[in-house]
Amino acid sequence: NSLLNKPAQIFNCDESGTPLCHKTGKVIVDRKQKHPYVATSDDKSQITVLACANAAGYVIPPMTIFDQKGLNPDRTIGEVPGTAYGLSDNGWMDGELFLGWFKYHFLLTAPKARPLLLLLDGHS
Repeated sequence: NSLLNKPAQIFNCDESGTPLCHKTGKVIVDRKQKHPYVATSDDKSQITVLACANAAGYVIPPMTIFDQKGLNPDRTIGEVPGTAYGLSDNGWMDGELFLGWFKYHFLLTAPKARPLLLLLDGHS
């Protein structure tokens, strides 16, 4: 089963975390500094979004991971229809959340053709 000519069966996923309390302010650096950095808040709360699409352009609804014990429905207003939700102490993806996403979201929303190839970065 070659997947070379089956872009609808080749998927890529990646997650991105966004701090909820970003400390803004002025940054003073030398003009020659190519990559200045900004101090952030001591509050490490964040959300993570896992996005997944195939090589033909089909996009699976995302998974949003919140850093809380229970899901606050107010935080889901305006989300993409079909979004999956996860909870972790720090708002980060972990192996258990990823496995749940794979089994109960990815496999159920991906096209029914098999085999599928899912490309992703390091998860343990």
